[in-house]
Amino acid sequence: DVAEAPTAVSDEPSESDEPAASTERTEPTGSADSAESPEPAETTAEADEPAEAAKPAESADGVLRFNFRYQPWKDVLDWFAGQSDLSLVMDAPPPGTFNYTDSRGYTPTEALDRLNGVLLTKNYTLVRRGRMLMVINLDDGVPPNLVANVALDDLEEHGEHELVRVVFPIYKLSAEEASAEVESLLGPQGSIVSLPKSGQIRITETAGRLRVIRSVLEAIENPTSTRGEMREIMLDY
Repeated sequence: DVAEAPTAVSDEPSESDEPAASTERTEPTGSADSAESPEPAETTAEADEPAEAAKPAESADGVLRFNFRYQPWKDVLDWFAGQSDLSLVMDAPPPGTFNYTDSRGYTPTEALDRLNGVLLTKNYTLVRRGRMLMVINLDDGVPPNLVANVALDDLEEHGEHELVRVVFPIYKLSAEEASAEVESLLGPQGSIVSLPKSGQIRITETAGRLRVIRSVLEAIENPTSTRGEMREIMLDY
């Protein structure tokens, strides 16, 4: 018998025993610390600062336009006085701010009346004396020498909210009766003085209210002219 030679056994694995290489590649995942995070959006300084209040443009043609957003009253009155060539006299500015925008153009007289319409709600008013513009706190009273005397026939020339003083002649009523008749038409800034010997009453009020008072007194003095004349009409039967 021929003995078979023993077969050598290798400890190394054969090529067939090696695992097949994977064709998939997995990207390494970075750690949370090393991963890039998106940068926060840049914040400009303008976003942190409050918006600047709108200011009116300088007027070159004498026409004023309001463009105010929550502007302090001191700035508003300084602007108006400068635009109207007036010297501002003010112990303390009215409280709060002025917030008003209007594309319409105003003359200085109309602009003054518009400002007074708002200031009266705060118990303030503007009085113009010559080239002075005076800010009056109505809680302190109105000095009589600051209010202009206006003829009854010139009342239409003054603004609705302009504070003036007018003397009304009274004929059919006594001065006391006429005063009592129109007293309820006065606002907080108004006052009335009876002049019984001369048959007159003197009223300090806004021009708009004074025009209403004038109509009431005319209805008393001349009832036929305000209510219409009665005439007889003959009817045929």
